[in-house]
Amino acid sequence: SAAANLAASLTIQLGPSPAAEDVYKTLKPTLLCGLLDSANSDKARSAMANSLGLICFLAGGEMAEVLAILSVMEKLFTQEGEILATAAVSSWSLLLTMIPSDRGFSLLESTLEPLSNLLKSPDVDLRIATGEAIAVLFEVSLEHDEDATFSSLDELCDDLRHLATDSNKHRSKKDRKEQRSSFRDILKTIEEGTDYYEKLSLSSRESLVLDSWASKKQYESICKVLLSGVNLHMTENELIRDIFDLGAPLPILSAHNMNKPSKYEKVIKF
Repeated sequence: SAAANLAASLTIQLGPSPAAEDVYKTLKPTLLCGLLDSANSDKARSAMANSLGLICFLAGGEMAEVLAILSVMEKLFTQEGEILATAAVSSWSLLLTMIPSDRGFSLLESTLEPLSNLLKSPDVDLRIATGEAIAVLFEVSLEHDEDATFSSLDELCDDLRHLATDSNKHRSKKDRKEQRSSFRDILKTIEEGTDYYEKLSLSSRESLVLDSWASKKQYESICKVLLSGVNLHMTENELIRDIFDLGAPLPILSAHNMNKPSKYEKVIKF
């Protein structure tokens, strides 16, 4: 699992370069083979699922490969245990952010039932990952046909509403709070068409706006790898800045500029 995490970290560090694509092409067969090998632990396979999804997102390129990996992840989250299913559905939803809207629309029709079944899982992480995957899928699909209707939509909204108000005492207070918060936002998107919105401070000079479930998924997937180093990459890494439309890195303030007195200070000194 450490090697899988290192692969994702390396791809981010290399940025927008042919070397990052080489890492993907070299490691993809190994990660895919390990992911599909049931002799490996679920923990190791989960790390491989997360890594494969992220390096494909960052450096994969060809849509045929993205769709092939999507298909692998779909099989895993419908057939495997909760730990691996959580990683698979999370990687699946990250890759959804790359596909054309008509593909998303057809996936919505074919995967809504198995995804709805996962919402009933006893595992809170799997429930939340599934809810966010559904939100991303709806977001992508409605770009293709914003007036589309689905026969099971009412039932899905009932399930989401239940999870958004869940007071099951068998769940921990922390789990209940996290779940209710996530599913309130998810329900607003599915039922009312409300866009996801969150504004994050990157530095004293810059903020990041996440204005869709897709951008939230992308940001959180990168955060899982970079941890406390995420803000540094957000301000300096050209690949990451390009993904979030942040433009070129801001110029570094020199010591002279940082220590430059304000107009108020100039007046006082005078």
